Amino acid sequence: MVFDMSRLEGVFVAMITPFIENIVNRDSIARIVEYYKLKGLNGALVCGSTGEAHLMRIEDIKETIKTTVEFSSEGFKIIAGVLRSDTDTAIEIAKYAEDVGVNAVLALTPYYYTFSEEEIVSHYSKLRDKLGIPLFLYNAPKFTGNNVPPRLIVKMLAEDIIDGIKDTVWDFSHFAQIVAENGSLGKEKSLFIGTTQIFFPSLIVGASGGILASANYLPELCMEVYNSFKRGDLKKARERNKLLLKASAAVEGKLGIRGIKAAMDIRGLPAGSPREPFKPLNEDQYKYVRRVLESVGIKY
Repeated sequence: MVFDMSRLEGVFVAMITPFIENIVNRDSIARIVEYYKLKGLNGALVCGSTGEAHLMRIEDIKETIKTTVEFSSEGFKIIAGVLRSDTDTAIEIAKYAEDVGVNAVLALTPYYYTFSEEEIVSHYSKLRDKLGIPLFLYNAPKFTGNNVPPRLIVKMLAEDIIDGIKDTVWDFSHFAQIVAENGSLGKEKSLFIGTTQIFFPSLIVGASGGILASANYLPELCMEVYNSFKRGDLKKARERNKLLLKASAAVEGKLGIRGIKAAMDIRGLPAGSPREPFKPLNEDQYKYVRRVLESVGIKY
């Protein structure tokens, strides 16, 4: 099944999920999505890794996806994260997301156990058979323990089992090889990088864009890198990318989701607390995040 993927490109935020006392807050989602729109982001991945989906019940995931779609718009696309290893539950979440109106589904590779290439292909093929919207493969080997080789990803792209990828890797050659080999097929696919540290070089080799956790609290820098690159202003893109890398490494690189939510809170966004067993930052860590934001010129 082949879809028109031309509109799924640019900078998507790997969106946090706002919790108040471990409960998803609808009003906070509305405010945060409106902020993303005002900053020019192209869309959001909801209930992905940064969204703490691994710590959420299925019913919470469904409600979060539905609520986010309600506050989206024609120019702001929603990709639903499906982060469950068992195929039946993955299909359940994906079908629900399609029914409530998401633009695409991003399914994480099965994890914890070691799965064969045949089993991985089977997982995505069964998802593909049940969906009438684009399906992306989410490769995040640092977290899953299963790194899908470029050869297999390109094979699934060529056979239209998947319609795009989010490649969250620190090995730039992995992503670059996928882009190059897919280009030789002549197929229009959405090839997103998921790692801020290699966002800019990924654009240079042909990425469709990025699905970035940094865009939660640094949407301006993410968009400036992307838009400057698209205009051909590589000097400005490099300059803004240096600031983006500095802040990203200092905040999410050291403090993870807790740092991202603290940075959003400092900027006046209702990110809420991370879900237990995560704990909020202490006062010294919070001050550290504030200093990082100030060091890259962010105005609250």
